[in-house]
Amino acid sequence: MKAAYITGQHKYGAFASTFPERFLSGFLGKANVISMTGQDIATQNPPDDVRFLCLTGVTGEHSPYPDIISRDRMRGLLQWADKHSATIWFDCAASYYAMSEIYYDSPSGVRKAEKGLGVIKGVAYGVHEAQTISDKTNDQVMPRFDDTVTVPIQMRNQSLRSQPFNAAYSYSPLLFPSLPNSKLNIIADFTNVAGNPCALAIKDIGNAKAVIAGCLPMIRPEHLTLSAKHSKAAARLRDELLEGQEGQNILWQAIINELGPEYKNLPGARALCYGD
Repeated sequence: MKAAYITGQHKYGAFASTFPERFLSGFLGKANVISMTGQDIATQNPPDDVRFLCLTGVTGEHSPYPDIISRDRMRGLLQWADKHSATIWFDCAASYYAMSEIYYDSPSGVRKAEKGLGVIKGVAYGVHEAQTISDKTNDQVMPRFDDTVTVPIQMRNQSLRSQPFNAAYSYSPLLFPSLPNSKLNIIADFTNVAGNPCALAIKDIGNAKAVIAGCLPMIRPEHLTLSAKHSKAAARLRDELLEGQEGQNILWQAIINELGPEYKNLPGARALCYGD
């Protein structure tokens, strides 16, 4: 199996390619991973032998996705994925745009609304400087966790793991899929957050799979080789991810089981699921 991920820079937002490249190389083998720029994905589909497309997160204050992927272009990517039985993974910033609507609330109560790509029906709530989201329909305040490096998530199927565990998080969205949402499997939820936002879900779209990730399961402790300036945060994130390693392994067992049997035999699958 081959994978492609989005890299490069577009206007004011840079695609965060470091973690996807490291993750995918370990998961599928480095020779099976290619990169595509934002301009590439705006005009062409991945090569026919690619079965996994990662729409990556973003570093910076401006997300490039509205500038490069229209709803028509997204339909083209989904048609490509359906034809080739491929998976499209919407990671972090990309998960905002997988949803049909995006709400950014300010501390003053001014709401900025954007249309997403509509891959998943529902709303993604975005960050702001006060690190809270106000739901004006019921006056609930939703903590954003933006001052932390990990957050607790809970498996939806508690027979897999009944206790919450820490997962990596950085300015990711709170995802609220509309219910019922046909063929959507919610794998995990954020805990202790009003409204029970989804942390990770997978949807069948024909022969394709669409993954929306509010947490960041691609970040592995062994991938954290940040600069000296970020060494304290990196060390803390490594420690917290290692503490939650058992839960993270169970999360990946659920993900791979949902994606299909061909994923179980990939080079890095056992390490993700069982730590060996």
